[in-house]
Amino acid sequence: MTKTRQFELLLLFTTMIWGMGFPLTQILITNGFGPFTIMSGRFFIGSFVLVLIFYKRLRFMNKQTIYWGVATGVLLFLGFAFQTVGIVYTTPSKNAMITQMMVIMVPFIIWFITKQRPNKHAFIGAAIALLGGVILTANVNDFGVINLGDFLTFLCAVMVAAHVVLSATISKKESIDTVNYTLIQFLFAAAVSMLLIPLEATPIISINNIWPLVILGVLNTAWGFTIQTFAHRYSNASRTSVIVTTEAFFAAVFSILLGQELLTYQLVVGGSLLLGAVYYVTTKGQGYIQDVVERFT
Repeated sequence: MTKTRQFELLLLFTTMIWGMGFPLTQILITNGFGPFTIMSGRFFIGSFVLVLIFYKRLRFMNKQTIYWGVATGVLLFLGFAFQTVGIVYTTPSKNAMITQMMVIMVPFIIWFITKQRPNKHAFIGAAIALLGGVILTANVNDFGVINLGDFLTFLCAVMVAAHVVLSATISKKESIDTVNYTLIQFLFAAAVSMLLIPLEATPIISINNIWPLVILGVLNTAWGFTIQTFAHRYSNASRTSVIVTTEAFFAAVFSILLGQELLTYQLVVGGSLLLGAVYYVTTKGQGYIQDVVERFT
């Protein structure tokens, strides 16, 4: 098996882990952990693991990396804050699927910044995603009511899309070391989250209820970053992008298997349309990090 296939399989496994992170976050919330406690824990653990793995890269740390790491870290924090608070009021699968809408938003954010209009596929994907999102989030008892968690997750998608555009641009700078740049973002998000912990109730921490947080920190955060980095090195952006779009699918599967929600027609139809739109835009080359940024910058 070639290195390309090996890392693509690892990325698929990592995407499964990312998907599992949504119901794990829901389990933590059910166990009394607040959103900012979860965020500070996962990012501090992720930072610690990154330092253990890439400690030799710390010598490449410089002021520009710290500056841009903090600037991008603001978007990272806001994205995860909206997502983690949002999951308190919605289901893990809806949280994951709405987050994936960031793929649809990226071309339009770049359009706003560069004034260069996306191709027709971006508009087609956006229309399909809008239909899927309406079906997925519609309140069957009161159609005019928007679920707070779904709205917060939508704001998460906006923040993540902006983060993708900014990160892809900054990572091209020769003076920026990717690992240190990511580490600064993790530490910033962890520190700000820790400052907000006093706003939440203090959870009773034990081995029985903290294991999801350890998984989120070690696997979803540190491992996920490492594997994605190498997968992009050995594969191409289009193939890795398609693999990453399965995250929301795995989120729904694990959420149902772990008993966090039920399989409904609304989830199947709305989710299928939404994920289909994400896949469509991704495969047309304007939906994800490298493809989009290389076209517009």
